[in-house]
Amino acid sequence: LLQVCLRYFSNTESSRVDSERPLRLSSEFPRNFCISVVLVLFLLVLFCLAGEITYLLFQSIMQSGPTFSFSSFLYFLAYVLANILFLTHLSLYFGYREEISLGSESFDVSHAFFGVRRYRCIPIEKILYFQMKQNLLGNYHVELFYFADDGKTKKIYIGTYLGDEHISLLSAHLRRFEI
Repeated sequence: LLQVCLRYFSNTESSRVDSERPLRLSSEFPRNFCISVVLVLFLLVLFCLAGEITYLLFQSIMQSGPTFSFSSFLYFLAYVLANILFLTHLSLYFGYREEISLGSESFDVSHAFFGVRRYRCIPIEKILYFQMKQNLLGNYHVELFYFADDGKTKKIYIGTYLGDEHISLLSAHLRRFEI
């Protein structure tokens, strides 16, 4: 159990090549064990604060006192927004997974958050072009433009958390199809 927890809370190998022919890549949000522990502890603190706020709210209602003033409502709203932002980051940190498969006939991309998958199968002949981009944090990803079945040109982001060597491998495989 300890090895499973350590492997889950620190995935130093966040991206890997599953096979070369057809090319199959998979990646997850890179995690560090120390940051994971701090995030879990912060989540516990937020749950304790939520319990305390709920207790004080029920106590105020039971004593027929004023439930909220304007300033306490602003603090409560800030607490709720901080929780939403934190839970969004936590779900990305622990739940994101991407799988890419490039065969001779199609390009398959699967983005998943905690097992909920969004799968796209793009035929190779419908891919218009691709370009490599760098985001603000310095990570490279691929923007793939393709002609969709509804007659529109669409774009998909691929490889946000792939390593540089895997991005160049994906780019080389796409160039072989003269895209």
